[in-house]
Amino acid sequence: MTPVTTTTTNTKTVFQKAPFRVLATLILIQGVMIGQVLLRPAAAQTGAAEDCNTISDQVARTACWLKKIKAGEKYLVGADLRGVKPTDKTLTGVDLTKADLRQAYLTGADLTGAKLSEANLGLADLTKANLTKANLTEANLSGANLSGANLSGANLRADLHGADLSFAYLVSANLTGANLTKANLTKANLTKANLNGAKLNGADLRNANLNGAVLSETNLVSANLNGADLTKANLVHADLTEANLEWANLTGADLSFANLGLADLADANLNGADLRNANLTRAALRQANLTGAKLSSANLSLAYLTAANLTGADLGNVKLTKAVLVAANLTGASLRGAKLTGTVLERANLTKAILTGADLTYAKLTYADLSGAELRGAKLTGADLVGIKKDKDTKGLPPGK
Repeated sequence: MTPVTTTTTNTKTVFQKAPFRVLATLILIQGVMIGQVLLRPAAAQTGAAEDCNTISDQVARTACWLKKIKAGEKYLVGADLRGVKPTDKTLTGVDLTKADLRQAYLTGADLTGAKLSEANLGLADLTKANLTKANLTEANLSGANLSGANLSGANLRADLHGADLSFAYLVSANLTGANLTKANLTKANLTKANLNGAKLNGADLRNANLNGAVLSETNLVSANLNGADLTKANLVHADLTEANLEWANLTGADLSFANLGLADLADANLNGADLRNANLTRAALRQANLTGAKLSSANLSLAYLTAANLTGADLGNVKLTKAVLVAANLTGASLRGAKLTGTVLERANLTKAILTGADLTYAKLTYADLSGAELRGAKLTGADLVGIKKDKDTKGLPPGK
């Protein structure tokens, strides 16, 4: 016969262990429930986008999105906000990737750090909006009004065709490859902005600040840069054909290999600018300041340099065929090997200029000052030297001249 005590002992052991098993099961169930609760916001977020965009009526759909904005939601990817006028314009850090914001009224809105890549902001009103460090990569801002907006540090590799960016703050903004054709950037601050490869043809940049900006390989055909500050700007290989650069400040700017054909640079400041190998055919440089400028191997054929200041400029191997330099100041300039065929240098100041090996065939030097000039090896066939001024230090003139 089995002892009762043994049965009692085993039963007791089973019941002693059971509570632990029950407790473990309860903890497991509770953990699953907590996990489901924690996962709900993410699922709700994903569902939120779907819920609003599945509403067929546009008014109701927009109202759905505005409700979410008012609730402070940040995930607004693909939102349909066409023509909206949100009462709450604090949208810092919101994700509006691929959102439709055409004709949206966002004046003075705070979009600091907002994600707007691939968003459609065509004709949107963003006057005085804060878009500091916003991401607008591949966004459509065609015809948008960004007048007075703060876009410092923003990524604007976008379509800004015809956009109004007058008075905009774009310091250090990334506009690489952006389309700014016919955009209004009057008095905009683009200090140190990156506009490499951007399209600015026909753009209005009057009195804009482009100090230290990168504009290499940029299309600036027919752009208006009257009075713009381009101090130390990088314009290597830029296309400035027929651009207006009157009174522009290009001190220390790099314009090497740039195309400035037919450009207007009257009264521009190009002090110390680098124009080596640049194309300045038929460019207007009346009274321009080119003191100490580097122009070696540049093409200035048929250019107008009347009363221009080229003191100490490097014009070695430059092409000045039939260019007009009436009353120009070339004191101490280097014109070694320069092509000056048919060039008009009437009343020009060539004091101490170096013209060694220069071609002055049929050049007009009437009443020019050649005091201390070096002309040894220069070609002077058919040159008009009537009334020239020379002194004992003038070297290389034909006998009797």
